[in-house]
Amino acid sequence: MFERFTDSGKKAVILAREEAEQRGHNYIGPEHVLLGILRIAEDFPIDVLGKGDLTIERIRQEIEAVMDFQKKDPELISYGEIPFTMETKKVIEFALDEAQRMKLRQIDIRHLLVGLLRMEAGTSATVLSRLGITLDDARRSAVASAEQSPDRIMQLGLGFWGSKTLLSAVELGLFSELAKGPLDASTLTQRLGLHRRSARDFFDALVALGMLERRGEQYANTPETDQFLDQAKPSYVGGMLEMANMRLYPFWGSLTEALRTGLPQNEARRGENFFSALYADPHRLEGFLKAMTGCSLGVGLAIARRFPWKKYRSFVDIGTAQGGVAAQVALAHRHLTGGGMDLPVVRPIFEAYVRSHGLASRVHFHPGDFFKDPLPKADVLIMGHILHDWNLEEKLMLLRKAHDALPAGGAVIIHEALIDDAREKNALGLLMSLNMLIETPGGFDFTGADCKKWMKEVGFKKTRVEHLAGPDSMVVGIK
Repeated sequence: MFERFTDSGKKAVILAREEAEQRGHNYIGPEHVLLGILRIAEDFPIDVLGKGDLTIERIRQEIEAVMDFQKKDPELISYGEIPFTMETKKVIEFALDEAQRMKLRQIDIRHLLVGLLRMEAGTSATVLSRLGITLDDARRSAVASAEQSPDRIMQLGLGFWGSKTLLSAVELGLFSELAKGPLDASTLTQRLGLHRRSARDFFDALVALGMLERRGEQYANTPETDQFLDQAKPSYVGGMLEMANMRLYPFWGSLTEALRTGLPQNEARRGENFFSALYADPHRLEGFLKAMTGCSLGVGLAIARRFPWKKYRSFVDIGTAQGGVAAQVALAHRHLTGGGMDLPVVRPIFEAYVRSHGLASRVHFHPGDFFKDPLPKADVLIMGHILHDWNLEEKLMLLRKAHDALPAGGAVIIHEALIDDAREKNALGLLMSLNMLIETPGGFDFTGADCKKWMKEVGFKKTRVEHLAGPDSMVVGIK
């Protein structure tokens, strides 16, 4: 149990046991814990216990004056020679909860003090409250003075080490090679064309990062990397990682410049347009669209499951890319006819993908530019990872076009890595918005509440937000 405590937390528990033993008690109650804390505070002052003219000795006298030291048989939790009472166990649970709220793994004496005060009906809490020591005071003290570690900061600050290790493994085709079967370090080094100096460190780092397994002397994919990072499988999502390695990794090195200037840091800095070049090269375009499909398959499955498709007969996915979402919806609901809208050059890639799923008779391509052309008519329009590319005026324009294209009762589905409304939990959504700073002149990600507000502004009568998968959620607007 002591692994849950810092050194000061352990000492408080040990001293609580001593307090119980000295008094001949057969249990450790919350009052013993408080006395243990007070003994530590004599040598290492705790600000909240020394407010005004309050002294450690006065607190001790007050608690001893009201403690019920009759020998009794409370409900006990076995712990060494002298067990905890159920109340003490609850204090420790409260203390652990407080530590975890602060993203700490261990309990120190300040967390124990907060735990005592959370037991509002207990003797310790009553005495402390009467002396003017409040729960809020104890929490502020815990936040200000808790024993903290820089480990989480350093792990985040150096997180690019692990990221680039994975991206290089994808670039080298390591997971596709191991999908053929486990290999020892020497053979894998030779197959990948690596220098022997750090090859073993590279492979073992991937083991430590949870991307590979090591079985004796041989390396193998994990179930996840075997399914999602083998280029030969349709579930391959490495295309997105390939693009991240080739483009985003170096561009993010200029994030500070982007934050200072508000300007994109991609090819635009050199007067180039990545997407114009991409769409002019059919081979590169197909690889990019496959990457988009890999990222959207899970979301497509969730939309097919969660949206009430029985109420509708048709749909079109706007900015469809290869057609991953459209295919998943059509496969799950045979009564639907569907389609995907994208630039004309995407047609052969989309149609080949749809044919491979046996959907050519029900899912059709709609060529067009969603800025220049009207949107196709359908009962439901889907826009996935589209709105975040554009500024607010452009977002509203696209939502108006969707509203105009829908019949009464029709629906628009906007799916993105939505930022949570409090803007403090969905880190991927917030980082995606920074990626829009890197990649676009005015794009940004947004909360579900933001999107609902924009939908109402352009005329949608009903809106709702629903989680889909991982960091992604959808906002549904009904005309």
